[in-house]
Amino acid sequence: MSVWKKRLVMGLLGLLAVILAAALCWRFWAHPLSRFLPLEQKTVDRISVACIWDPPESGQVPLEPNLEVGTVTVSAGQPGYAELLDILDRSRFRQDFRNLLPWPIYKVSSDGSDAISVKFFWRDNTTSNISFLGSSLGETDSEKGGFLILHLLDSQTFQELSDWFFQYWASTPTA
Repeated sequence: MSVWKKRLVMGLLGLLAVILAAALCWRFWAHPLSRFLPLEQKTVDRISVACIWDPPESGQVPLEPNLEVGTVTVSAGQPGYAELLDILDRSRFRQDFRNLLPWPIYKVSSDGSDAISVKFFWRDNTTSNISFLGSSLGETDSEKGGFLILHLLDSQTFQELSDWFFQYWASTPTA
């Protein structure tokens, strides 16, 4: 094999190694939620939190999930608003390799039945959404359509959101 062919093969292998290292760094780098959504208190007008959960049965495992749904909406300045933004601001995520695909992702599934969906309403009448599918998986709107798949680094975030939801849901008057 000639010298230039060896250099070409080594260069291609080096390029492949750099691309692989960059993809691994990208995948395992922790990002705050503000990397995906502009979570500034000045621009977010209102936040709606919907929770879906499977209530525990007394000593029985149901054959079909008995899902319950509830929603809490807080506006800027209301009790719980700053606390909710703080919980979301502290959350950290890793992106999924599927986010690198050139086509949009329209379906994401989780093993658990509990989910929390957070919808942001900005003052300029735009909206955005992030859903927490259990304590380790999330999805948010993507610029190319569909979803970005995110992996929560700390399951405590899901628990904090759940605690926040039930605290304020219990105090929300029902119709």
